[in-house]
Amino acid sequence: MTTINFTDLAIFMLILAPCMGFICYFLGKRKTSNPIRTAIFGFFSGFIPPIGLIYLLILVFKHDLPSAQSNV
Repeated sequence: MTTINFTDLAIFMLILAPCMGFICYFLGKRKTSNPIRTAIFGFFSGFIPPIGLIYLLILVFKHDLPSAQSNV
């Protein structure tokens, strides 16, 4: 039986949280009107991986914002 010690868990969270923030920021730029808030929530949801995964899936399946159309 293997055990997960606190150091390994902390390192995993310290790697996952910035990755989640980075990914959520770029998804938030396309899919929300406030990508900074999306990135911050994604960063903090990275500390609880199941919630982070659910949040990331919600962002992935959300429809893109309509792009600004110019009449040039």
